[in-house]
Amino acid sequence: MTASTSPATWLELDVVTLAKVTFLLGFAGVLLAPLARFFLQPYSKSLRNLPGPPIKHWFWGSWPKEAFGSGQFENHLNATIEEYGPVFGM
Repeated sequence: MTASTSPATWLELDVVTLAKVTFLLGFAGVLLAPLARFFLQPYSKSLRNLPGPPIKHWFWGSWPKEAFGSGQFENHLNATIEEYGPVFGM
């Protein structure tokens, strides 16, 4: 069996090809990220300007802690609607 047809050679070729493809995709992502941000900027600014309670926690959002502890989501939702106006829901 020659060295050029051994399984190790094919494995090495696949690893090198995978590394090149990964590098090219990462490089393209870095170059295209500012372009994507440019096109999405008007939408993100309009979403940030919507009325509503300030975000207090990165995971729980704007809900107060007592809403989770007591299980009275409806009371807090009604208070939010009274203070900030109608709520958009899906």
